[in-house]
Amino acid sequence: MGIWFKINATNAQKNTNAPMESLQWAASGGAHASPDLIKNVIRTFSVENFMTLYGLSELTAIAFSTIPGEPEELMCTSSIWLQHHLEAKVVDKNGSLVPFGTPGELIVKGYSTMMEYWGDPETTSKTLDEGWLKTGDKFILHKDGYGCTVGRIKDMVIRGGENINPREIENFLESHPDIQEAHVFGVYDELYGEELCACIKASDGVTLSADQVRSSAKGKISYFKIPKYIFPVNEFPKTSSGKIQKFKLREEMERKK
Repeated sequence: MGIWFKINATNAQKNTNAPMESLQWAASGGAHASPDLIKNVIRTFSVENFMTLYGLSELTAIAFSTIPGEPEELMCTSSIWLQHHLEAKVVDKNGSLVPFGTPGELIVKGYSTMMEYWGDPETTSKTLDEGWLKTGDKFILHKDGYGCTVGRIKDMVIRGGENINPREIENFLESHPDIQEAHVFGVYDELYGEELCACIKASDGVTLSADQVRSSAKGKISYFKIPKYIFPVNEFPKTSSGKIQKFKLREEMERKK
């Protein structure tokens, strides 16, 4: 299931209440899904076995996944396990290994890694380093072999020297009962360099104002993590595979703010 399918399918099931005893298997991949959205899917469809998958086309699909039969807490927080045919490590901006439990860039190596971007040696050299593929994903790897993605490195927002992970705020916003989907990114600010901007899609039949969202966030997350700009939207720009095009959102919201 891609994220847009999970949202549409759960809404349709709730609206129609179609007869369904249970769903034996479901898998999530392609884009990040918040813990609340995963729980919603599991509850709505009575999913017996749910898996979260992480992969890239450059790795010939799956690199990490959850393991069948794991506790729901691990499934919903997207704690994933490296596939046996790959090696992985997490490094800092200088390419040095970071300690377990520390965020850094995930790089992966294995027989399924691509050879090159066809006809694009410049991009290939930036992505591959002695067989190691730089994913561009910010990742935390733990001693027990589990790990989780915490965002894209280029998506990190730096507000007045504070590094802010948009995914953390997206997960928080999507825990609101009236917010169906949220996407957070940085927009230019003369004073702080960047300010947080959130685009939210409310649940069916619900109207939410920016002030209502800010009020509900006060006291629950740090003040500097509450987006300065909040715009309700009806739809998000997506690629053909259903991934959100944040650069288009950013361009549009830069004009609106």
